[in-house]
Amino acid sequence: MIIRKLELYNPFVIVRETRVSYSDNMKILLGSDSESKFNTLKEVIPRENIVPLAVNPDITEQPLDIETTTKGSVNRARNAIQAYRSDFDYSVGMEAGLEMVDSIYNLVCIVSLIDKKGKVMTTQSGYVPLPKEVSDAVTRGEEFGTAVRDYQKKENSTVVKELISRQGSFLQALKLQKN
Repeated sequence: MIIRKLELYNPFVIVRETRVSYSDNMKILLGSDSESKFNTLKEVIPRENIVPLAVNPDITEQPLDIETTTKGSVNRARNAIQAYRSDFDYSVGMEAGLEMVDSIYNLVCIVSLIDKKGKVMTTQSGYVPLPKEVSDAVTRGEEFGTAVRDYQKKENSTVVKELISRQGSFLQALKLQKN
């Protein structure tokens, strides 16, 4: 597998690629019991290898910048390791958040992978701009999930479905490829 390591150095983002070896008998922790995140991860790793664990990302409910979203992703992976307390090969944290770009909020998904030596590798999806109506609602303090579902009642497009499921964005962020 190849994972792209994202290093945040404001105002620049440096991406480095790291090769990650993977075999069918590995134990992969997932720092979430979300069915959506589990289903996304099992698209690149056999599900029998994934151990989902309900953990807290230790960040705000609605991250509104890339730094907070990244912290939540890393925290999920670390907290899964602490919750599991047994042998594992990798721990995965997945966190979705919003980032303001040109006065419009964008969905961004961060995936962090921690190996058993403690090395942290992080990658992100591209930005998916929110519809202006949804972005404006979030700016006014409305919760993103509520705003996007209200918008879906009027406009039920594939973009809106992606904003709700985030599966495509998480898959893009995973960037895990079998050798």
